[in-house]
Amino acid sequence: MKAEYDWRINVLTYLSKDWTSPWTNQVSKSGTQLTVVACAKNHNGNEFSVPLPNATAMMLNASQRSYREALSIRRKNKIDDKSKKGNAFKSSKEAIDYLELVMESVLTAHAGLEAFVNDIIPEDYVYISTRKGKDKPEEMDKTKVQRHSSLCEKISKMLPSILSIKTPKGNSKSWENYQKLKNLRNRITHMKTEDRKSAGSDVDTIWRALIYTEPPHQQALSIIRYFEEALNTKPMWLEKCSL
Repeated sequence: MKAEYDWRINVLTYLSKDWTSPWTNQVSKSGTQLTVVACAKNHNGNEFSVPLPNATAMMLNASQRSYREALSIRRKNKIDDKSKKGNAFKSSKEAIDYLELVMESVLTAHAGLEAFVNDIIPEDYVYISTRKGKDKPEEMDKTKVQRHSSLCEKISKMLPSILSIKTPKGNSKSWENYQKLKNLRNRITHMKTEDRKSAGSDVDTIWRALIYTEPPHQQALSIIRYFEEALNTKPMWLEKCSL
């Protein structure tokens, strides 16, 4: 695979001096790019490798791409044109394509944010949970935290404690952005029967919410930026991204 820089790569470093592979005796010169890869085999049994991406970078990039494509459809159809009395998509296909793309943007943005939060939690982290339904506090390691704790709890309690900073909850615009993203993501994944019934423009359906939503990748990035300054080592993608 040709060496190249992509801001979505998870781990990237460079040799500080010449190195000879003990397996192939091939010499890699100082300054050679090193990238962590995952190997797989295709359907013909031939092996190939792919660079390991950073999950957050990849998801937020996908979210931005979907949102931009949705915005392109919206502009093409002049949905926000003030000179028109009745605004509508030119076809059912374009209307549904628009909604699909915004949904994709919301879901990937939320997934990217959760990946970021889980990455920040130390491997030896222990959290004392007082979850409902439990008679006494429960000690949870990182594996249990990732599996059972809500993203809200991680963002509002765990990360502020780990990084020794004030919680964003009630103290930052980023928390409001996160709440909007979370609520819309939940409405998508837990869609209700009433969302599939005809409704006027003043009824708060999921479709209305998708049309009004702000850029989901920016909502996710907002809460990530809140914690950025407290990180001892900032993720490479966060320094290089252009979201």
